[in-house]
Amino acid sequence: CSSDLIVSELPEVEVLGPAPAVPEQVMRVYRWRLLVKFAPSARPGPLLAAALRGRSFRARLSLDVDPQTMA
Repeated sequence: CSSDLIVSELPEVEVLGPAPAVPEQVMRVYRWRLLVKFAPSARPGPLLAAALRGRSFRARLSLDVDPQTMA
């Protein structure tokens, strides 16, 4: 899984998923969720930028910092 490759480059990170989002499909586009948990002392922005640098994805990514719900 590609998330395994990214996580191996990030210290003190746990990734849960991927899992289908709710609703799973919107306008013929499938959606998936990943929950990325960082250690309290971690700085997620620079860590994610370094891990994703130079990679290409055929997906759109959106980020919700401190989500209130996973529904």
